[in-house]
Amino acid sequence: MYSLTLLPLTRGRHGVVRRVVDINTGRQYAANFMHMRSKAQKTFFMSEFEALRKLARTDGVLRLVDAFETERTLILVTEMYPFTADNAINV
Repeated sequence: MYSLTLLPLTRGRHGVVRRVVDINTGRQYAANFMHMRSKAQKTFFMSEFEALRKLARTDGVLRLVDAFETERTLILVTEMYPFTADNAINV
């Protein structure tokens, strides 16, 4: 079970990424809430989920921790990328 922060980390074309905290361990993760508006989008997002699942033990790829699906939303919980001044993206 996760606790959700209200402020998003970032927003994108298909959804929003929020910080979540595992209630049992206190570990922080990133939850990508992807809004599925059509069957084509659902197919695309499910292929992204499968790719992350298959690459779970690959160095340099964020580890998929958990996933949830509602009627219109796919939520992928991944490791939190450690941002530093060197790798931050200025928008």
